[in-house]
Amino acid sequence: MRERSNGNIRIGTGFYNWNFDDLKSGEFKIKHHKIFIHSMLELPNETLDILYDLQNSLAYPWVKKEVVVAHIQQYKELSAACNYLKN
Repeated sequence: MRERSNGNIRIGTGFYNWNFDDLKSGEFKIKHHKIFIHSMLELPNETLDILYDLQNSLAYPWVKKEVVVAHIQQYKELSAACNYLKN
């Protein structure tokens, strides 16, 4: 996400706890969810290319953490996020 006040990029570590209702149509609807934020990195706008690279190279919305680690470990700016995912 982008910080509105200064344009910096924010990348969070943590997890979502999702609960779904199974609708009669066979679709799922989010019943409720909680977001647990472990840490939030703030990167200068000049690192926007990192975000574009990640968005273009990772599946959305579900991706295995090992795949994310393989992609982000090349960026020293994301070392805190990489370490979080490795643990």
